[in-house]
Amino acid sequence: MPDLAGVMVERKYDGFRCLFFPGLDRRPGLWTRNGMPMIGAGHILARLLKVEAAMGGAYMIDGEFVVDGALAATKTHYERGSRMADAGTFHRCERT
Repeated sequence: MPDLAGVMVERKYDGFRCLFFPGLDRRPGLWTRNGMPMIGAGHILARLLKVEAAMGGAYMIDGEFVVDGALAATKTHYERGSRMADAGTFHRCERT
């Protein structure tokens, strides 16, 4: 086995990049990498608001939003998000 000192390995999730940070209105929200609101993920937003409150300040949290473990399901949910119940999982990423 090779020496892995200093190497970081991260699972690849097949979804949409999802960012949690305050918008122009200063209210925290979920956003795509292109700055569009991430709809249909209110349950994730609620949980990240609790995480942020526990940390005691405003934070940017980077992750991947995935529905049913597949890009196709994630895409369908995002496109219909305002007409569907909340779904999906947020996987926090270690991006450097």
